[in-house]
Amino acid sequence: MGSTGEENTSTDITFPLSSNCPKNCGNISFEYPFGIGSGCFRAGFNLTCVNQTTDPPTRGLFLGNGTVEVIDIDMDNGNVSVKTPIVTMEVGEEYISDTLIDLRNFPFSFNLAANFTDSFTISLAYNDIFVAGCSVNADLVDLATNKTIQTFSATCYPNSCRYCRFYMYSSNTENLTFLLIRLTRLNQTEHHLFNTSIVKAFIYSWSNFTRDIKRIVNGMETQVTVANLAWYITDYTTYKKANKNMITYA
Repeated sequence: MGSTGEENTSTDITFPLSSNCPKNCGNISFEYPFGIGSGCFRAGFNLTCVNQTTDPPTRGLFLGNGTVEVIDIDMDNGNVSVKTPIVTMEVGEEYISDTLIDLRNFPFSFNLAANFTDSFTISLAYNDIFVAGCSVNADLVDLATNKTIQTFSATCYPNSCRYCRFYMYSSNTENLTFLLIRLTRLNQTEHHLFNTSIVKAFIYSWSNFTRDIKRIVNGMETQVTVANLAWYITDYTTYKKANKNMITYA
C-alpha cells in the first residue's frame, strides 16, 4: 500500500466495514481486503473458517468457500501460505494425472514480481515443483489453457537416484492459476534404467518449507507441503494510473 501528500489532503473517505467482521480464525489473524462474511472482504479475498474434527478440536481457515487451506497470512509482505497436496504414483502405475493447485477466481500468484519503479523490481512469491522417484516423465500442465508448460524426467541408475525441480520464476508462470501434473513411466529396457519406484510430486516454497523432503519421498512424511502465494489488487495497471484517483487508490 502507498500514500502521497496529495492523497493525505484529498479526501477523508473510508471504506465502511461492519463492526462485527472477524479478524482471526484459530491462531491466524488477517485484515481487509481479507474477510469472513458479507461486507467484510474485497471481491476474491473471502475466507471460510471451519471447525475441524481433530483431537483436540481446531479451527481451519480456507480460501473462498473451503478449497485451499491457509497456514498463514502475512499482511506486511503480501503473502499467503497454503497447504498443497502430495501427488503419489505407485510402483505398479504406468500413468496418473492430478491437480497440484487450483486458484481460479482468486487474486493470487505463484510467481509475482512487483515493479515499484522502472528500475526496482522484487519477487513476492517463491515456489518450485518437485518430482522425485525412478523412471518417470513429468508434464506440468496449465489447465486454464490446456498447454504443457514444462516437461522433465526423473531417472535412476544403480546406486543413484534422481529428482527434478521446476523453478517457477520465469515469465511464463506469472499468470498460472490451475496446475496439473501428468506422470508417465519410462520404459526400463529402452532407457537402461534401474528399478521403478514410488514417485512423489508437489508444489512448495523453499522460503517456508520446514519438512524433510527425503521423508516425503520415502513415504515417512504424509502431510501436505506449503506453497507461498502473493496476493494483489489490480484495479489499475500501473501505480501512476492509480495515483490519479485518490478516492479509490490502493
